[in-house]
Amino acid sequence: MVAGMERYFQIARCFRDEDLRAVDIEASFITPEDIYNLVEGLLKRVYKESLDVDIPTPFPRMTWREAMDQYGSDKPERRFGMKLTDVSSIFENSGFKVFSSAYIKVREEDWRSPISKFLSDEEKQKLTEALNIETGDLVLFAAGPWEPSCDILGRVRLQCAEFMELLKDNTERDFLWVIEFPLVGWDEEEQRWV
Repeated sequence: MVAGMERYFQIARCFRDEDLRAVDIEASFITPEDIYNLVEGLLKRVYKESLDVDIPTPFPRMTWREAMDQYGSDKPERRFGMKLTDVSSIFENSGFKVFSSAYIKVREEDWRSPISKFLSDEEKQKLTEALNIETGDLVLFAAGPWEPSCDILGRVRLQCAEFMELLKDNTERDFLWVIEFPLVGWDEEEQRWV
């Protein structure tokens, strides 16, 4: 830090293995709100002056847990629907405990699925309500540990959007703060926290 200056921007090529689009901000005695306001103001000005685009501020905020729960990613693509929904509570008393490789294709006359015969009418109704299921929908399940399940379904969600061309010609900018990232995560291969 330089005496008399409380903050500065450094936009320069970094010789470490970092993203060249990164902005390094060094500041003292600040709060998270200070960073949010500073970065939002910077981006608002850069977009206006370089692209003549007004971006709305403040940016919405979402916790890491919410991003993973709803989008299966810590960088959520929110420009289309198909949010992930945890339906574990619907099946907590179910006699059918295995949902790996499970899917439901919803047709007008019935549900086509290797698991539908194991679901009670009550479970089907609750699932329909929780997911707002309509004829023609495809419902996919993941079973297993929470984070890998979110990751897998998040990737499937993005592939479906690409296949369906949901973002074709979409130039919308969707700024978002993902906050409250975990400090460490469990590495299954190394069997330790990293």
